[in-house]
Parts: sequence; C-alpha cells; structure tokens
Amino acid sequence: MIKHILLILIVGLLSACNYHLRGSAEIPEMLKFLNVQSASPLLYKSFKESLQTAGGQLIDKPDPKGVIVKVVNERFERRSLSLSSTGKASEFELVYDLSYEVWGSAGQLFVPLQQIKVRRNYFNDQQDIIGKSNEENIIRQEMYQQAVRELMERGRALLKANQK
Repeated sequence: MIKHILLILIVGLLSACNYHLRGSAEIPEMLKFLNVQSASPLLYKSFKESLQTAGGQLIDKPDPKGVIVKVVNERFERRSLSLSSTGKASEFELVYDLSYEVWGSAGQLFVPLQQIKVRRNYFNDQQDIIGKSNEENIIRQEMYQQAVRELMERGRALLKANQK
C-alpha cells in the first residue's frame, strides 16, 4: 500500500513540475499540421516521427491551420579529427547543417532563413569497421532528430512570443 501511495506521489510531483519525456512535449495548434518541402527522406522521416509523438501530423499539402517548412539547404559533412599511427582516421566529426524557412499557408513568411547546425564526434575503431558504419548511421539519425526538435522548439518559442 505504501509503495502505491509513494508511486502516485512521485507521478503527481513529476507532472506538477511540467516533466515530460523527450519528444513528447505539447506543440502549438499551428505546428500540429506541418507540410515539409524539399527535405531529404531521412529528415522527412524524423519530422513524421516527432510530430506523431507530439500529437501532430505531417501533411502532403499546405493546410490553412498549419505551416510550411521549406528546407532551403541540408548538408552532411564528415571529416577526420585524428589519425592512427598507420595513417587511418581514428576519429571523425559529423556536421549536419540545415537551412530552412517557415511559411504560412497563405504565403506569409513567419520565420526568415534560419540555420541549425548539429555536430557529433565518434571514434573509428579499425578492428570493427562494420560496426562503425552502423554506428555512424545511428548517429546521423540522432542528428536529424535533434535538428527537428530544435526547429520545433524555435517555432514554439516564436509562436509564444507573437501571442504576447
């Protein structure tokens, strides 16, 4: 009985302090119907997953209730940070660069050209080359997800500032 009461108390305290799981934050009504244009398939997938988690949806055509995210440019860069004694790269840096604009469905510009840059470093073990290529793919997916979260946070902050 005490365990149940303690569990209810902890859940109550966590909800009172506005705690939520990463990616599960409420999004404003305007961001619930999002049309993404010119995005790579992996970025598009990250938008779709993020919106589904937050109760929104990615739509194919602009909706009067939603906004349009126009991807102006996105680029991945991979460079060596350090070399082993044999001259092979032992550490890499991945940089994901995303430039975008946010438009209303009626053609009004909400957010002029903005840039999001996400960086990650990882160690490249020459003994486990297959595992490292999988690791890089996972890191890239996480970088896409981080860029989408940051874009949504910026949109949420902008909408909140405009409502005041």
